[in-house]
Amino acid sequence: MKRVCLLLFAFAVILLPALCRAEGEFDDAWELYGDWEMNGYPEDVGGVCTTDGGETLTILVVDGSVDAKYRITRQIASREGYRFLACGVSYRELERVRDEILERYRDEVDSAFIGWDTVGDDQKGFGESGLEYRVIVEMAAPITDSFVREIEKEYGDLAILHGEIKEPEPSEEDSRAVIFALGAAAAVTLGAGVFFGLENYWLEQDEKEKQE
Repeated sequence: MKRVCLLLFAFAVILLPALCRAEGEFDDAWELYGDWEMNGYPEDVGGVCTTDGGETLTILVVDGSVDAKYRITRQIASREGYRFLACGVSYRELERVRDEILERYRDEVDSAFIGWDTVGDDQKGFGESGLEYRVIVEMAAPITDSFVREIEKEYGDLAILHGEIKEPEPSEEDSRAVIFALGAAAAVTLGAGVFFGLENYWLEQDEKEKQE
């Protein structure tokens, strides 16, 4: 009987910490955030941010998933220091977009990272909450209209381009239109000069006839 009790006690000593750890695997939200950064984000999480100097972490949950909130809450021992906010895209999807852009457009792109946009001295998030992340793409080559259209077609608003804007070169039709306009203007100017020249000539002839 004593042996059985000792075995049960030993199992309790070994298993209870593991069971407790499963219910609160991380002491706080910061510890869970660090694990995600090291080992990857879940499919239903859009990222983590803070807007109050780090006192509270905002965990972005795709479509406000109740299941995701419940699972994450069970992983964190503390019930303070974090909140949930719905978002429209997962962090993993943003990683996929970033990696694909860097691979496909390696000659045009200088760098690409997941984050907020910089407007002046301030940082600005995206989505309805204004806190979502996007892929910020720093261009090595000037941005053309065709490249912008291609990126928008492939990735929608998930990729934000930064760089020098290249002015579109005039098409052949535009060039012909410009030449035609210049030719028409020159013809009008020449015609006006001829007209006024003839008018002056006939006025001078009338003056001579009157004097005679």
